Amino acid sequence: MSHHRPTAIHATLGLLAACVGLSGCGSNHTTSGESLTAIRLNPTPAEVTLTQTKDDIDNRVFGITNDQNLMMFWSDMGRVGLFERPSRLTPEPIAY
Repeated sequence: MSHHRPTAIHATLGLLAACVGLSGCGSNHTTSGESLTAIRLNPTPAEVTLTQTKDDIDNRVFGITNDQNLMMFWSDMGRVGLFERPSRLTPEPIAY
């Protein structure tokens, strides 16, 4: 009888291992971006362009571009107001 008992335990463990092996590691993901299909459709979800993320684009557009546009605007206003060089209406020559 002791000879049949380990065989029954081994058979039960083998059947349990087969069930676990056939079930795999899959699960139902409800969070967006965690499923295999979501990863295959968009493997780099953080990148908007080929080399830039949303933060990189925001820094370029709102940080650098707007800052340079504002500096160029004030430079243009200086030229419009004729403030970029001294007046040429003086009787003495001006070295400019």
